[in-house]
Amino acid sequence: MFTITRRELYNLLQEKHKWDAKYEHAFSHVHNALDLGEKSKHLIQDVRKSVIRECSKIKEKWSAAGRKEDRFLADNSTWLDASITFAVGEEALSDSEAGKFQS
Repeated sequence: MFTITRRELYNLLQEKHKWDAKYEHAFSHVHNALDLGEKSKHLIQDVRKSVIRECSKIKEKWSAAGRKEDRFLADNSTWLDASITFAVGEEALSDSEAGKFQS
């Protein structure tokens, strides 16, 4: 299991310039934290989709804030401080909005 706040995920996304690279960077971080190494391709793909889904939520809010960091951070402070938990196997991927995901 790996838990990260949306703010930490946002900070990871800021380390890259293009959205595809941002998504891949975030996935690599979660992949390494979960130590997915030799897990099934299906499981890895499920985790990738979950990471991309969370990143897409950030991207939507970023766009809604006119791509202005100060406005984005101010408008979404509480939301960004919420945690997201990524888990594999019999553990669930969840956050307060997404419910549960079984792999």
